[in-house]
Amino acid sequence: MAKLSQVNHIMSGNVTFVEPFFTIAKIRKIMLLNSFSYLPYEKDGKYYLISDIDVAKFWNSIFDNEKEKSESLYVSHFEDLVKEKRFDISDELQLIDGNSEISKALSKNDGRPMLVKSGSQIIGIVTAFDWL
Repeated sequence: MAKLSQVNHIMSGNVTFVEPFFTIAKIRKIMLLNSFSYLPYEKDGKYYLISDIDVAKFWNSIFDNEKEKSESLYVSHFEDLVKEKRFDISDELQLIDGNSEISKALSKNDGRPMLVKSGSQIIGIVTAFDWL
């Protein structure tokens, strides 16, 4: 356990991002197939958090509202949904340096996942499960 002293020792690498051209159906599929609770989304140099509950609420609203049953919403690009303010991305993610000590990084954590960086590159993500 002593060798696990830095954030980059406990993070999950190979982060899957929501791409602007993804549909809600694609995002939902990625989350379901990989058991992801969160996916990051980058827009204008800032990173946002898309949660499984955000996707579930949106997904179900498509089917709950008669007007929203159109196929166009189902296949809309995520970027368009954000522009139209149909999907809120106000939940900006914290970034943490991969060389940070685990105890210091954990004390800065607000309960949400954090993206791990090395220089200007994103190298991983740390979720509640990783801190355990």
